[in-house]
Amino acid sequence: MSSTVALSALLAAAAALSGANAQSSSTSVAPLAAQTYAYADLPYQVEPYGGERGNQVGYNKCNSTTENQDSLCQTLIANAIDDFCLWSSPKENETIGDTEAYEVAWCSKKGHGARAMPDGTLQGVSVIRTPDYVMYAGFLDQVQVNLAADDYGGELDPHGADLMGNPMGGMVYSNQYPKGNTDNNTLTQVVEWKQFIGGNQFCLMICDPSKTDANNVGLCENRYDEVGISYNCPNSAQKGKYEVCDGDSMSPIGQYVSNGVTTTWTQPWSGSWTVPYTATVPSSSNCRTFASTDLYTAGVKPTVSASGSAAGGSGRNTFSPLPAELPVALLRLQVIGCRDLVAKDKSGLSDPFVAVSLLRDRHQTGVVKKTINPVYAPADATFDFPIYLSLADRLGVVEFVVWDKDMLRKDYLGEANIPLEDWFRDGNAFAFDDAENKPISAPIVSTRVSIAAAGTIQFKLGFVSPADRQSAQDFSELFSELVKRSRPSLVSAPPTEGIGTIRSNQIGPEFQDDGLTSDEGESSDDDEEE
Repeated sequence: MSSTVALSALLAAAAALSGANAQSSSTSVAPLAAQTYAYADLPYQVEPYGGERGNQVGYNKCNSTTENQDSLCQTLIANAIDDFCLWSSPKENETIGDTEAYEVAWCSKKGHGARAMPDGTLQGVSVIRTPDYVMYAGFLDQVQVNLAADDYGGELDPHGADLMGNPMGGMVYSNQYPKGNTDNNTLTQVVEWKQFIGGNQFCLMICDPSKTDANNVGLCENRYDEVGISYNCPNSAQKGKYEVCDGDSMSPIGQYVSNGVTTTWTQPWSGSWTVPYTATVPSSSNCRTFASTDLYTAGVKPTVSASGSAAGGSGRNTFSPLPAELPVALLRLQVIGCRDLVAKDKSGLSDPFVAVSLLRDRHQTGVVKKTINPVYAPADATFDFPIYLSLADRLGVVEFVVWDKDMLRKDYLGEANIPLEDWFRDGNAFAFDDAENKPISAPIVSTRVSIAAAGTIQFKLGFVSPADRQSAQDFSELFSELVKRSRPSLVSAPPTEGIGTIRSNQIGPEFQDDGLTSDEGESSDDDEEE
């Protein structure tokens, strides 16, 4: 049996977005995996100077003074089934793809100077101790650790294309090593590790730091990020079950036996491909089961989950409409193209695509290769966002983030944010297909330290009536009502500079013709190389 994987789908679905930039010659510190510190000797930040992606956002010296639900601790501890942390977003309702460089530690118990997972976050955990690694795998309510409910996640590791790690500066320690350690307070640095999280599942694998052979490093291999947990962390975790087992080590990912011959498969970086083997779960023994109530007692009240329920909660997510509420309209948005983008490739060009978001809804265009002036095919770059009156005060901005698709990662090219009040000229709202509805051009800016941005993005937006609506709508009246309900605060949550947002009042769109039309051209998304 084989698994067929389409990269275009995986870009939005799983771990395709696990690094950020090509290695920068201006990096002022050693690669993350080359930095070694005794736990007690950790500096405030192991990567204080950064590179193209900016500086490390959090800190590594974590203690009781940093322990709270806003902590930016970037030192992860993995000790036992009742005492381990996971990397996840510092900001609510984010995706791994957008925040991979800035993830912080969320821990199952207090005492590590980090954020505590709210009660009920972990919904099934399997810990497997093998001769070569310890693996924590299972299920979680990812909304509790700030991930968007519909995010299928990504992969994090101590490398990244610029060798500064994802998250940048993220350090991992455990009392499971050296083997035979009986002092639970002694923590050893884990150099090679990998984590997958998303789709309400997770896996954290920490490889034995005393083994540096190629086979052991291969078990924590980070270059097979698009085939997900089943291949990178084969396990038999179940919802509602909490267990610790001894187990055999998995075969290095990509390695399989066919017709008696051991073969190694390498994940391609583009196109559609088939994984030529089915991952198998290694055998395990000596399993011990536990009750979740005996393991996780951090005492942190959970937030409202995507299912609309939580202990003591209101039953409504911050970005969810009222129960049974129907959208009053759809905001249809077409990304037409960009001009004069920054070139990230050695050829002096880029492979740009655009991610578009409004509230919790996110979409992305296809990739146009080898250009700094991409034009996107309408079929691949037109998206509908439902508009609910109950969420008018949270609409904030439409956010465009432009990325360069690198061989294994993506590079940040800049962004543009369009506040609600600037969606239409002079407050005159249009139906999307109205002949009077003209494209808008906005400057692309950077919110990341040491990363330059340039160029403009052109797009077209307009309203569309919901399919079940029979009568005509006055969209100008609807738009006026949305603006009125959004005041006095146009932006529901103040954006944070440096993590992919700009203030809505920083730079507004320019209503000008950028030389492109909304139906011009098709995207060049083939796999041809120069």
